[in-house]
Amino acid sequence: MALVSWGGKPPKAARNFIKPGLQNVEPQEKKKTPKGRAKKRVVYTRRFVNVTMTGGKRKMNPNPTS
Repeated sequence: MALVSWGGKPPKAARNFIKPGLQNVEPQEKKKTPKGRAKKRVVYTRRFVNVTMTGGKRKMNPNPTS
């Protein structure tokens, strides 16, 4: 009876192995996201001010397929 790999977890030695072909990419610097009251302002303007009404209703999920 032969051992067959059916997927699942890799062996312990291979779990933390990094593929040699992949190169480490430095993370890009981003603007800090607003916190507290400022974040509420951004959310309000995104939801209610810049809204495009389709069929007279506000869309809850504007991009459901992705």
